[in-house]
Amino acid sequence: WKLGDVMVRVVLCAVGAALGSLYAIKKCPGETCSKPAFPFLDWDHDKGACTCRAHPCHRDERDGTVVTHSCTDSELPHLSFFYNEQGDLQCDCTKFEQFASEHISKDLCPGHRCTDAAFPLLDWDEEKGECICRTHPCHNDDGVRHSCESEDKPHLRYRYDDSDKLVCECVKGYKPGHDEF
Repeated sequence: WKLGDVMVRVVLCAVGAALGSLYAIKKCPGETCSKPAFPFLDWDHDKGACTCRAHPCHRDERDGTVVTHSCTDSELPHLSFFYNEQGDLQCDCTKFEQFASEHISKDLCPGHRCTDAAFPLLDWDEEKGECICRTHPCHNDDGVRHSCESEDKPHLRYRYDDSDKLVCECVKGYKPGHDEF
């Protein structure tokens, strides 16, 4: 990362990174999620507050049964989700990480998903009142493209601090039933 003129090779590894839209995450500056089972910061429209969520595919309730989805194919390693037009959760495995806020996916953009690796982030354009696919904010952080090369912490996540500054972090993947990242 480039901070001023100094190149820093420190990888931040805080829990509480975001898996979601800029629209939702920008409502939660300075917020983090500290419980490994609920690592994803999101906006709860009904409560009008930020919330920490589990991956919806780790608690997929169907016909009174809870299903925990996972991906075992090395060609399709990333667990992804979207909600169809009827509001039903759809889980699948993809080649690249797709980022979506449960609030955006379920409440504002049912039936939409981002399938282009260059634009993996489902978001809500409040000004236009429409669903859009964005680039990952850490792929162009004032000209810096962040990435996570470590096998130990391969997932690039983001959040905003109290001063509304983008924070990019490399984190471990969460596996349901485990106590830590």
